[in-house]
Amino acid sequence: DGEFFEPEDDAPYWNARKGAFPAMGVVSRAYLTLDCNVPRAKLPLILSKVEEMSRNKGVTIANVFHAGDGNLHPLIPFDPDDKASLRKAIEVGSEITELAISLGGVPSGEHGIGLEKVKFLERYYNATDLEVMERIRKAFDPHGLLNPCKSFLKEKCQPKDEVFRWLWEWD
Repeated sequence: DGEFFEPEDDAPYWNARKGAFPAMGVVSRAYLTLDCNVPRAKLPLILSKVEEMSRNKGVTIANVFHAGDGNLHPLIPFDPDDKASLRKAIEVGSEITELAISLGGVPSGEHGIGLEKVKFLERYYNATDLEVMERIRKAFDPHGLLNPCKSFLKEKCQPKDEVFRWLWEWD
């Protein structure tokens, strides 16, 4: 059961939702934003697991999401002047993404696959799917000029610094 609101009554709820990301500026100058998706029935479980992860790892994690489609946007603050802080945020983000996949979810619900999610594709898609995606990519970009090193199949690329290496690490 749920409640229905008349459009004129829902402004406070939309304002709270739309203000969540900017409000993180009070908590930290920088944060990592995730975009995983889980079946709606798994939302209570993943939220409790993320809270447990936050406590166990000593990392603040703000949960912002649209429950109607199971899309999660955990925000993990880090200190941009402290590489160890960023690395910890990346590691926790990877664990949350792994958890979402293990619960029948996907690494990205709406914002696409970036450097930090390429490593999860082979856990979600089968080899045939990945090969088709790579062939489509090569048809439009045969020389690999667009988004180099963001391949569906592990390209031989050298990360330009340690942060990129952390994002690319395949376990």
